[in-house]
Amino acid sequence: PIFIRPTTTPPSQTTETLSTTTMSLEDIKSDIKAIVAEKDCGPIFIRLSWHDAGVFSTGKLTGGCPNAAMRFTDGGEGTFGANAGLPTVALDLLKPVTDKYCPASISHADLWTL
Repeated sequence: PIFIRPTTTPPSQTTETLSTTTMSLEDIKSDIKAIVAEKDCGPIFIRLSWHDAGVFSTGKLTGGCPNAAMRFTDGGEGTFGANAGLPTVALDLLKPVTDKYCPASISHADLWTL
C-alpha cells in the first residue's frame, strides 16, 4: 500500500523543508498520467520503479530498497551502469510532480512506485 502523509507539518520540520502542496493519491496519479501522456515516458518510469525495487545485494541479503537513493548521483545506485539515464532523464521528467508532492504528501520511493 502507498502511504499518503497527513496534511499537517510535524513540529520538527519547518515549512521550508516540505513541499507546499499536499494532495490526494488521485491528484498525484493524475499529474503522473499527464506527464506520461505529454512526454510519452511511461517505459522509463516503469524502469525507474523496477530498478529502485531491485537493488544490488552483496549476497549477504543486507540490501534492499534504499528509499529512492538513486536520486543521489554522487555515489551508490545513482552511479550504477544499469541505472544509466534514470537519475537524469527519468527524474528530470518526474521533477514537477516530485517538487509538488515530496515529501509532504508522498515519499520519493512511493512516488516512483506509482
